[in-house]
Amino acid sequence: MQRSRSRPLLLGVAAILASCSSDSTAPRGGNKILLTAAQADLLASRIGQVVPAAPELAWLTDSINVVLGAGAEATAVSVATTLTSAPFYAVGLERRLVGSGNSFTTLTFIAFDNPDNPTNFIFVNGYAPSTTTVPPESVSGDFTAAVNQELSGYAFHLSGSQVTTWHSFAGSATLASAGTNGACAHFQGTGVQCNDASLRASFTMDAGADTAGTVITRRTATMSASTVAGVRLTFNP
Repeated sequence: MQRSRSRPLLLGVAAILASCSSDSTAPRGGNKILLTAAQADLLASRIGQVVPAAPELAWLTDSINVVLGAGAEATAVSVATTLTSAPFYAVGLERRLVGSGNSFTTLTFIAFDNPDNPTNFIFVNGYAPSTTTVPPESVSGDFTAAVNQELSGYAFHLSGSQVTTWHSFAGSATLASAGTNGACAHFQGTGVQCNDASLRASFTMDAGADTAGTVITRRTATMSASTVAGVRLTFNP
C-alpha cells in the first residue's frame, strides 16, 4: 500500500520546516492569494482533522506544513461539485524518491473553500512507482482501475469535530508535475530538497458512502485541467 511505502520518509518532516514571512492576502496574478499565518495554521489544523478518515492520506499530516505557511500561495480553481457552492482554492504537493530501481512519485491536489474558515475539502492523490532512478512526472487513470499506480479521490465536510467523508468509486484523474520555480524559502532539511513547484490537475469524480456508513450519499466533483501552486519534495536516500 502507498501509506506503508511513503510514510516513513516523511516522519518528522514538519519538525525541520520553517514558515515564510509574508502576511499579505493580496491576489497575485489575478487568481492567487497569499495565506496569512492565521489562515495557514487553521488550514493545517483542519486538514489534520479530515485526513485520518482516509488511510491513503495519513502521511499528509507529517508534511502539510511544507505546503501551508504564512505567505504560501493558493490558486483559485473552478470545481463543479455537489459538495458546496462555495469557490475553491488549491495547492499541490509533489513528493519524489530518487532510488536505484525503486523510485516513486506521489502527486496530491488539495482544494479547500473559504480560507478564513475552511469546511469543505477535495483531495486527489496519485502514486506512481518506477523501476529506474528517475521518478515519474505524472499519474493518470481511472480511480477504479489503476495499474502500477494508486489513484484516490476524496470529498470531506467538516462540522466542528464531525467529519463526513466521501470516497471516489468512479471517475478518472490526471496529475502532472508542471515544473519548479526555485528553492523553497527558509527550508532546512537533511536529505530532502524543497522547491516551489506547480501541479497540473484534472479530474471527474463520483464519491459515495459517508463516514458512519449508515446513510448512502453521493457527491460529484469535476475540474478541467488547471495549474496550481505548490511544492516539490525530493528525497535522496
